[in-house]
Amino acid sequence: MAKKKSTADSVVAELKAQVKKYEKTIDKLEARLEKRKIDVKKYQALADSYKSEAGKYKDKAKKAARKAAEDAKRFAAKVENTADDIEDAVEDAAEKAGARVASAARDARGAVTRATGGSAKSAPAAAKAPAKKTAKKSTAKKAPAKKPAKKATAKKAAPATSGATAPTSSTPSASWTVTQLRAEARTRGIAGYSRKSKAQLLTELA
Repeated sequence: MAKKKSTADSVVAELKAQVKKYEKTIDKLEARLEKRKIDVKKYQALADSYKSEAGKYKDKAKKAARKAAEDAKRFAAKVENTADDIEDAVEDAAEKAGARVASAARDARGAVTRATGGSAKSAPAAAKAPAKKTAKKSTAKKAPAKKPAKKATAKKAAPATSGATAPTSSTPSASWTVTQLRAEARTRGIAGYSRKSKAQLLTELA
């Protein structure tokens, strides 16, 4: 039993180490995103400074201001693309971490159950027995209400089939996912699309 408990402890320790590792990865990605935002502000400030000098240098200053604005727009587009990549990487890292946490938790529970001699298995079996009896009673009471339930499901079936073809439409609608809406916004060149909500994206793309 001591070996089984030590195995469970090692699994928990490994799980904690993996969680810390992914937390560090997420912190690094967030730091990169903040750095990109600071760079965008610098280019915007540079564009503003060129605009303020336009009155002194006239045509030369105007050309320089236009060039700085174009550079700032191109850089902002790159930053938005980088932000999307970072967000995707953070989501992937979180999903992988969650899957590993769940798997390690199951292994730990299995190790603890084996270490306790399987006594934890008999308890859930005993707990499930009265649940079956109550389920039979509840189904017996709900027997007369079967006809109204069929009518309700028949009414709900029509809108479900009509909305199934919505995602295939070329016009953005509420049936589109946020990822699809962001991809459409990127294609149309809408600025700041990665920070907009689904409702805001639908308004912009309408």
